[in-house]
Order: sequence, then C-alpha cells, then structure tokens
Amino acid sequence: MGMLIRPVIFNVVTIAALLIALVQLLIVAPGRTTPTTTEAVQLLGELAKEDEAVDESLSVRLATDQMRRQRFSNSMTVTMGIAIVANVIANHLGRGRQRRNLDRIRRLEAELHGLQAGRT
Repeated sequence: MGMLIRPVIFNVVTIAALLIALVQLLIVAPGRTTPTTTEAVQLLGELAKEDEAVDESLSVRLATDQMRRQRFSNSMTVTMGIAIVANVIANHLGRGRQRRNLDRIRRLEAELHGLQAGRT
C-alpha cells in the first residue's frame, strides 16, 4: 500500500503545480504583464512632452514593469519545473511497481500451470 501512495503523491504534486501555472496564466498574467492600450497611449503622450520628470518616472515605471514580468517568468519556470520533476518521479515509481506486479503475475501463472499440469 505504501508503494502505491508514493506515485500518487507525486502525481498530485504535478497536478497542483500545473493548476497553479494555469491560474497564473489566466488570472495574473493578463493584468500584470501586458500593458493596456490606455497605458501605452499615456506613455507615448508623456514621451511627446519631453519633460525631465516624465522621463525619470517613465524609466522607473518601465523598470518596475520589467521586474514584474521577470518575476512572473521565473515563477512560471519554477512551477513548470516542479511539475516536470514530480511527474518524472511518479512515472519512475509507477514503473518499478509495474515491474514487481508483472513478476508476481508471472510467478502466479507458473504456479497455476504447475497445478493444472499436476491434475492431468
């Protein structure tokens, strides 16, 4: 029973990581990583004014946006990495269990054939 639980745990981790990634893509990404048309128009209008203060605030806003995008990208990379590793572990553990079960089935089949041969 303990051997059955281990692959299941890693499959649950895989599913959880993929769900987290999906939530990030659907909820976090659209509002956080893509500028709206209004923001783009405002930025272009501010650039057209060529004011020193605007240039400084613009570079700060762009740097902040770039950092936010980088954090999102890093988060997605880590989440997907966790999902991949958990899935590989679950598959490896599942294959080991499958080999053991196959060996047991073959032994039982051999015993069954031996019993059937003894009856005839």
